[in-house]
This record gives sequence, structure tokens and C-alpha cells, in this order.
Amino acid sequence: MRRTLTLFVIVALLLPLAGATRAQEQADPVTLLPQSVLDAIADEVSGALAFNHTLELGSYERDRFREEYEGTYRESEYISRMARLYGLSDVQIERFRQERPTWDAEQGDLWMIEPQKRLIISYRDVTACLATGSRSADVTAELVYVGRGDKESDYQGRDVKGKIVLASGPVGAVHTQAVLRFGAAGVVSFFNGTGKPVDHPDQIGWSGIGGFGGSQGAQREPTFGFILSHRIGMELLDRLERGQKVVVRAQVKTTEYPADMEVTTATIPGDGTTDQEIMIVAHVFEGIAKQGAGDNFSGSATILEVGRAMVKLIKDGILPRPRRTIRFLWVPEISGTTAYLRAHPEEARRIVAAINMDMVGVNLTKNGSALRLYRNPDSLASFVSDVAQQFFEYVGETNREKVHNRRIAYAFSRPIVDPTGTRDPFYYGIEKYYGSSDHVVFVNMGIPAIFFNHWPDKAYHTSEDRPWNLDPTQLKRTAFIGVATASVLASASATEAVRLAALSAGYAHRRIGEAMNEALKLLSQSQPADLPTNYKEAVALLTHAYDREARTIASVKTMAAGSSVDPTVAKRIERIEAELRTGQTNDLARLRNAFQALAEQFGISTAEPELTPAERTAAALIPVRKSGASSAPSGGPGFPQASGGETLTGFHAMEARAYADGTRSILEIRQHISAELGPVPIERVIAFFRELEKRGEVEIRQR
Repeated sequence: MRRTLTLFVIVALLLPLAGATRAQEQADPVTLLPQSVLDAIADEVSGALAFNHTLELGSYERDRFREEYEGTYRESEYISRMARLYGLSDVQIERFRQERPTWDAEQGDLWMIEPQKRLIISYRDVTACLATGSRSADVTAELVYVGRGDKESDYQGRDVKGKIVLASGPVGAVHTQAVLRFGAAGVVSFFNGTGKPVDHPDQIGWSGIGGFGGSQGAQREPTFGFILSHRIGMELLDRLERGQKVVVRAQVKTTEYPADMEVTTATIPGDGTTDQEIMIVAHVFEGIAKQGAGDNFSGSATILEVGRAMVKLIKDGILPRPRRTIRFLWVPEISGTTAYLRAHPEEARRIVAAINMDMVGVNLTKNGSALRLYRNPDSLASFVSDVAQQFFEYVGETNREKVHNRRIAYAFSRPIVDPTGTRDPFYYGIEKYYGSSDHVVFVNMGIPAIFFNHWPDKAYHTSEDRPWNLDPTQLKRTAFIGVATASVLASASATEAVRLAALSAGYAHRRIGEAMNEALKLLSQSQPADLPTNYKEAVALLTHAYDREARTIASVKTMAAGSSVDPTVAKRIERIEAELRTGQTNDLARLRNAFQALAEQFGISTAEPELTPAERTAAALIPVRKSGASSAPSGGPGFPQASGGETLTGFHAMEARAYADGTRSILEIRQHISAELGPVPIERVIAFFRELEKRGEVEIRQR
């Protein structure tokens, strides 16, 4: 009986293995890399090593001593040492002058004096509790609650002069009102910018009061700000609401150091057949005080692992020696990338693609997260996004259980799992362009750049951004996608460009189908009064999609630039692009038929809607950016800022500038930005360019 049962168990255990020899009912995705190479990359990349780097770099917030400001930051020392150990070439640390000194804290203690003496919070224990930019002080004063405290009306009927304000609003905005306007001695806030203080009651969000390098003309000098967790803030508020007098003492000691920006660089040299370069970047600094494991060290750790794995795979003959040099940058966020590219304009001209990793490797289950690929903006449509997307989809499809394949095994078909990490499925998203990290610097220079980012990250910019919020399995998967993407981009020859064009054409047809779906849905939801307007928007959606996808395919010609290959390569790419465009006429006819059918149903005119007077005006105006004028928003290379008064703001403004290349009318630009980002009135777009004309940034010509 026992022997029979044992045999049954053995057979049952072997059945899944025997089934693995049968064909899958749902096959794994194919990519530009053969399966044997994908398997080798998956075996080589290590999430554990990347995780260990984050432990070395950001296991806790370390205090910096004067010697470090006067020498080399420990992060730069560590990364450069490991890069050399791993066999990367040309490893060096470059320094760039900063105009403003760097703020540094030495002490930040907030005590309750009355009704009892006890320590409320200390910078020694939680560095995020002291707002960056705080000045030295030793103040004992009554604590008063002012609500949010970030607007003038919060102070009506309240005397806060010489007192310490407790507020629920952002510490910087509260400090501006309470201290600089109404003369408070300092600020204590329990605001948490993550928006989830109830879910994370002990979390403290990083923030600051501004004013680095001086008060910058304020009527009163800045003082200090403390940031508390929701729990501690509620405890103090409870005392005040029960009528207790609360007296607190704030002891703050800070200083400022002249400090250079440090950029660590390394390369995997190309084979000399082209001077083109691929750049892989991550920020290791975001200011100097904040030292988050996820933001800012996870990306830096992962690209270090990408470099190590690529060097090893090339040495082992798994990956070819790249044609294009792969250059790695570890930078102060945005400012360091900007400084480096300005100092090396010859390198900037050679870059054909950039990959930015920022906040990667987040534990998916803890954060309800997914790894996001943020594509290039539509104005800079590029095949580079498609190269990465195929590997996102590959990992996503092979690292989840599929009911179709359960007869083979209850498992991932191609597991990419670190032995020190979770066995979570791989969740991912393919997103539209978003700024806020180093890729924007490249995009603003016209260089295609993609962005890897795990979102949401519930520890983002908080005291809980520590290594335990990360997952070695997700770090491994991110490194896998990074190696695969960089290998294709760096090694593709001019003759292989046609394969890249075919890849983008496949995605192009998918995205055009999605645009047609959105256009038809817009028509289907129309009422008689808005059907003509919605039809115009539907046509804009589809026309924009075809234009974007044709430019995406055409961008592949970059891979053949500067090469002595057969010129028919470019012609073959152009044939693929031309074939795509042939579908536009038929698809526009389908939209027209749907519009006319609905118009007949509503009993309204089936004629093509005419242009409005404002649209006719815009169709005759062609804006041209003047030489030296950037396509970046006026706020600089980071988040898009309001631009042009009440005309266009944010990404609408960014993309409108980018499209103003002298080939498109204001009406055409309006159609492009509306299709990509949501409809905006044509009058606002005209006003936007008239404002830029007044500033001398564009010239507007008559068609």
C-alpha cells in the first residue's frame, strides 16, 4: 500500500515536467533577441547584488562631515570603485560648480516643555523631520494651531507672532505665511505629501522651507520647520483641542557648505564602427540631505548591475561587443545631467538614445505598484520606446501564471526571480511621456529618452524610503529589461535597422487601432449638439496617430546614420513608413461614415463641419522657434511650469513649443497637442504663441 502511494506521488510530481515538453497553449512573446540570449541575461543579472548596492548606499540616512563636502561624496566613491571592479571603462568622477551652497543639518530636536517635558522628535532619529533650509535656532514658545496654515485667511483673528505654529499644510507654504508674513518663530507641520497619512501614520514626508543660500529678499529671515508624522501631529492637536497650553522648545543647528556637484561616469566602449552612443542614467543625489533607498539609490544600483552584467555577457560571448559606446551616468538629479551634457556638447551630439532609471525595484505587493515604461513625448516619437516595450511585455507575459498553460505547470513559463526576493508576478504599464526626472534633459535636447519607474511607491520622499521597501526580484527584472534594451540599441547595425522598423510598424498598427477605437467611442457618445465638434476631435486623434507612427518608423534611420551601408536600407525603412500611411485614407473614411450615420440618425447635417473663424485664423499662422529658444517650458528642464499666462501650461505648453518648427500651423499644433494630451480651445493656443512672440521666443509667419 505504501509503495503504491509513493509511486503515485512520484508520478504526480513528474507530470508537470513531462507536460513541459508539450507546446504551450499560449506561447511566450517573441523579441528581437533569441530565446537563448534572453535566458542567459536572466541567469546573469542579479537582484541581490543591486539590492546590496542600495544597502551600501542607503541603508539609513548618514550624517555628512565637513571632510566629505571638501573631498568626495561616499556615494561617488562607492559607485566608481564598484564600476572599476566590474570591468567598466573610463571610470571617473567629474565635478561641476554649484552657485548656491549646500544646506546641512547637525541637530534638530523638538521638545515638549509644558504640560510635561519629553522629546517629540529628533533629527538624530528621523532626518526627514527637519525641513531642509531650516536655520539655526533655540526657541521656547507656545504652540498654536492654525489649521492648514498655508493661506492668509488661516491667520485671521490669531496672534502667532513669536509663537511656534502647528499646521496640517505643507511646511514650506506654512513657513511663508506664518514666519515670513506674520512673524511666527517657527513651524511644525504634520502634512504628508504622499496623501496617505492614515495608511502610514508614522511616515514623515521629506520637505523644505526654501531659501537656500540666504533669505533672497524676504522681509523676515527664514527660521525653521519641523515635520511630524500624522500620529504625532494628532497627539499634539488633541492636547490643544482639549484646551491644554502646550509649550515647545526647538533646538536647531544647521550650516551651509560650498559643495560641487559630482557626476560619476563609466563606459562600455563601442567597437569603433560608429561614434554614436547610448546613455544610461540614474540620479544618485537629490539634494544632499535626502538619501532614500528607492529614490535616489535604487536606479543607481540597478544601472550599476546592468553595467556589470553586460561586461560579463560580452566577455562570455553571449552578447556581441556593442557597435555604439554605452555610457553610464550617476548624477545629481537633472542638474547633474544638465551640467554634464553642457560640458560635453560633443558627446551630446553623439547620443542616439538614453535610458533613465529612477525609483525601480519597489515591492509590488506592499505598494500596489507596477514597473512603468514612460515613452517619449509624441513630438519626439521614436522607435527607442518600442525596443523597451517588447521586453516589458516579454517579462510580463512570462512571469505570471496563465490558466491556458496550467496543464503544463502552475508556474511562470520563463521565471525571472531572485532567490532573495519575492515570487510576485510582474506587473507593468506602458505610459505616455511624463517628466520629473533626468530623461527630460535629453528630451529637451531632442534626444529620445525613455524612463523606467515603479509607481506607486508609498515610501516616496518619506522617512520610510528604506531598503525594506524594495524587492530583489523586481530589481532583477528591471536590470534584465535594461540589459536587453541597451544591447539592442547599442549593437544594432545599419542593415538590422529594417528589423527595428518592422518592430515599430507592428506597434504602430496597434496604437493606430487604439486611436481609432477612441475616435469612434467619442462619436458614439455624442449628442446632436456636440457631434460636429467631436467629429473634428476624432479626426485629429486619428490624423495625429498616423503622423506620430510614421515619424516613429522614420526615426529608425538614426541607426544607419554615419555609416557606409547600402543606401537602400533607408529606402526600405521609407517603404515601411509609406505602407503605414496608406491606411490613413481608409480609416478617415470609416470615421466619416460613422459621423454621417449618426448625423442622419439625429436628423442634422451630414456635411463636413466647417472651420470656425478662430480655426481659420490659426490655419494661416506658422510659428517658428527662434535660434537658441528651447522647446523646454520656461520653468526649466524639470516639471513643466505654467507658461504664457492663462494660455497653455504644463505638457501642453511643452509640446506646443516642440511642434513649432516652422512646418506646422497653429491649428495643426493645436490638433497634435489636443490628440496627445486632451482638447484645448484654439483661442488659448493662439494666445500662447502670441505671448511667446512678445517674448521674442518665436516668429509667427503668415501662410
